[in-house]
Amino acid sequence: IKWTRVFSPAPYFRWNLAEPSEGNFVWYDNEISVAVNNGISILGTLSGPPTYGNGGTTIISRYGPTWAMSSNGLPNLTKWENFVRKVVDHYKPYVKYWEVWNEPNHQKTAFPLFSETFYAELLKRTAIVIKSVDPTAKIVAMGGTDAGYMQNVYAILEAQEAGWVRNNIEIFSGHAYPGGHTGASYSTIINNLNIPVWNTEAGAWDLGFYQGDYASFLPWGVSANISERFSKGMLTKPEDLVKNFIESVGNGMSKYFYYDSRMFSSLDSFDTH
Repeated sequence: IKWTRVFSPAPYFRWNLAEPSEGNFVWYDNEISVAVNNGISILGTLSGPPTYGNGGTTIISRYGPTWAMSSNGLPNLTKWENFVRKVVDHYKPYVKYWEVWNEPNHQKTAFPLFSETFYAELLKRTAIVIKSVDPTAKIVAMGGTDAGYMQNVYAILEAQEAGWVRNNIEIFSGHAYPGGHTGASYSTIINNLNIPVWNTEAGAWDLGFYQGDYASFLPWGVSANISERFSKGMLTKPEDLVKNFIESVGNGMSKYFYYDSRMFSSLDSFDTH
């Protein structure tokens, strides 16, 4: 293990937690330095997923802190740029790879997807800020989206300025889970655009056979039949995980980030996750 993606469950670069009120930042230097001092490279995912309250039952803000939202419900990109500038400047001794948002195409009632046009603008403005603060930083674009979304965003940016993507973006990121997007689906990006693609979120969880391919961990305090859960999980999930890893790297995805190894969520998980 040489890398960690700092997004979840460690939410150090989540906008609503790192800057809970405008201009007031929470820093996690101790946690970050532990990883770096032990030889772990950090992929910092800059994102602003929903802020939850009331034990995860209420959406307070869809894309980040409430003070940073525009009247249309989308992030205010000037405030976002200010956030990115401060975070990258603070952590640049430790973090050299920055992923721009998490799953901007992920459609849920709680937080509708970003259009390709909006994400293209967010990505471009974010990359410009990051490179201005740390010219040695690398940009990991697309935030785990599918290949079609990637190609559309790429086309929008290239129409604005030919060659901009290749000159400013080093890597794309997809999320190829078992039963979801396949590693093979990203081969067009890798081969035709000649841009590396990382699988920055993937895994096969032991609860998947109960609650669907994307089942997560149990809420704190909910009892579980551990024997049944793990005996069934051990029969299928390791195999699914190995197949997923081989399918990802075999189709050219050059890094694989496993998500994640929790069995139970923490008491405050639904306020931060």
